[in-house]
Amino acid sequence: MEAGGKPVSTTPRNRRFLSQQNTALGSRRQRSLKFSYPVPPRVSLELTLCIAAEFLEEKSGGDRAQALAGALFDAIGTHFGIFAQVNRARITASDEATGQAADLECLDKSGKLILAVEVKDRTVTLADVEGTLHKSRQRQITEILFTARGMRPDEKQAIDDRISRAFTAGQSLYIFDFFDLARSVLALGGESIRITFLKKVGEHLDTWNTQPRHRQAWQKLLQKL
Repeated sequence: MEAGGKPVSTTPRNRRFLSQQNTALGSRRQRSLKFSYPVPPRVSLELTLCIAAEFLEEKSGGDRAQALAGALFDAIGTHFGIFAQVNRARITASDEATGQAADLECLDKSGKLILAVEVKDRTVTLADVEGTLHKSRQRQITEILFTARGMRPDEKQAIDDRISRAFTAGQSLYIFDFFDLARSVLALGGESIRITFLKKVGEHLDTWNTQPRHRQAWQKLLQKL
C-alpha cells in the first residue's frame, strides 16, 4: 500500500523492480548467515584428505578449490615459517582487476612476493602456463606454482617443454596435483598443521562470503569427523 492507503501499482516494471529488490535482499541475508566449523582436537591425515576430496566433488566455479588451496598455504606459512602472509584474490575477479599476480600471493616478512600460486579445479593447459609466465615476468616473479588436476594429456609434452624453456630464462614453474601436495605438507607438519588447515578452510569460506551451501557443506563434513 502507498501512503494514504492507495494500492501500489502492479505494472510489469514495478513487478520487475520488486522482484529484483527481493532477490538482492535474499542474497544479502544469505551472505550474512553464520556457520560454525567444529574442528576436532585430533584428526588423521587420511580423514583430512578424505573430507577435502569430498568437498571438491561438487562444482563451485573454483570457490571450494581456492578455499582449500588458500588454507593449505596459510597453514604452510604458519607452521613452517616460509611465508609471512598469503594474499588471495576474489574468485570472480581477474588478476588484472585485482592487481594480483595470481590467485594466491605468498609474501615474506619484508612484503616481497616470493611465490605466485595459481589454483585450477581442472587440468592445466598450455594457455594457462603461457598466460601465467607472461604476467609473472611483468612482475619479475621467478617462482610460480600451479595446484591443479594435472596437465591436459594432449598438451603435456608442450607444457613440459615450455616449463624447461622458462627455467632457462629464469622462471621456475611447478605443477602439483593439490592432493599430492597436501598429503606431503599435512604429513610433515603433523596433527597441528592438519587442525590449522581445517580451521583455515572455514575462515576462507567466511572471509570471501562463499555461497551458504558451500559453507554449510564444509560444516557438515567436519561434523562427521
